[in-house]
Amino acid sequence: MCRLYEDQMNEAEAKGKVEELNDTNTQRACAQADSAEFGRKLEEREALVTQLQRTKYSFSQNAGELKKQLEEENKARNALAHAFQSSRHDCDLLREQYDEEQEAKHELQQGLSKANAEVAQWRTKYETDAIQRTE
Repeated sequence: MCRLYEDQMNEAEAKGKVEELNDTNTQRACAQADSAEFGRKLEEREALVTQLQRTKYSFSQNAGELKKQLEEENKARNALAHAFQSSRHDCDLLREQYDEEQEAKHELQQGLSKANAEVAQWRTKYETDAIQRTE
């Protein structure tokens, strides 16, 4: 009977070990499946990180180019503003010179009119004197 109990104990122990081994194998299979899933997810995340790094680099380059373009446009705008101010100043000077020339022209025309009036007066006088002498 002792032997029978020993055999039953050994058999129960063997069953327990088999069940434990089966549980361990099941856990290992689950762990391997989880590991494979995590590995796949890791690869996906790494691919996403790589893509994001490329995008970041591209955006960084675009930002640099846009900044350079903005600086060039600011320089051009400042140059145009300076040229505009210079042109406005030149225009003011030319307008002032034009006004002075118009005033001088007006004075010359008045002098010419006065001189023409004197010429006409002298002509009339000489013609009158010449007519009186011929009579």
